[in-house]
Amino acid sequence: DLFLIGLKSPSAMSLLPDRDALMRRIFAPEWDDKTQTWRAPEGFWFALRSWFAGLLGRPAWTPPNDQRLAAYVAGALSIRGTAVPNVQHLVITGPNPALAVDLLQNLYRAADQLSRQRELAKAETLIQILQSQLARASLAEQRDVIAKRWLKLVTAQALARSDAPFAVTMLEPPSIPAQPVSPNISGVLLLSLIGGVGVGFIVALL
Repeated sequence: DLFLIGLKSPSAMSLLPDRDALMRRIFAPEWDDKTQTWRAPEGFWFALRSWFAGLLGRPAWTPPNDQRLAAYVAGALSIRGTAVPNVQHLVITGPNPALAVDLLQNLYRAADQLSRQRELAKAETLIQILQSQLARASLAEQRDVIAKRWLKLVTAQALARSDAPFAVTMLEPPSIPAQPVSPNISGVLLLSLIGGVGVGFIVALL
């Protein structure tokens, strides 16, 4: 599913509503409050990693960016099926439950926005093609078929531009388990993925 894939993509990271604040929380040891800049880690392990990176001709350190954030999410996020068809649990595992909840909420919005942008771009291309075909069509039957397809795409495009959830709807807000998931705590986001109307996946509230 494109939405679930998008959750871990650098493209989605760039759309996180609180991207910069989340980056500073996730990569806190690399953030300098005084200079408001990123700084390379220090210590024995970083020096050792730098030495190996030099042997391989790779940079020892890269300031946090969308690629690093996506790698962090890929390691922390798990997608778990449920007994309910088309319903998934999204779980962030980490030592900071408040951060896990905030990250899940941001990921949901960013992946939904990414799905919306992709569908809008696809619809725009198809609408232009259909408009060109409509201009060349001479038979009434052909024009009628093309016009119906064009109207369907324009309607889908309008839905994608609305403020309503596009790809999925959050059935339950992120929550923190009563007991820690040893050795960490998880925030949980429950999503229901139901087949949509040709413009992505639409999710209905239970």
